[in-house]
Amino acid sequence: MAVNGLPRFNIQRYLISGLLTVIPIWATWIVLEFVFRGLSRIGSPVVRAVAGGIRIASWLALPRTMEVKRQLQICTSSIR
Repeated sequence: MAVNGLPRFNIQRYLISGLLTVIPIWATWIVLEFVFRGLSRIGSPVVRAVAGGIRIASWLALPRTMEVKRQLQICTSSIR
């Protein structure tokens, strides 16, 4: 109902609507956090073993790689 031509705000309705919106989002966050933390705990030993067996930085120091890197830097700086 309008009082003096102004709409009446129903705070209880807005509060319930807000809670019905926030609670499922919060529950989804909790479930996803639980799942991803569990998956990361399960997968971390495998990732560490694979990463320990790969020498990632060794090929970055090769002369050809350094030349490609310089050329890419020149190209990107000329674009700006």
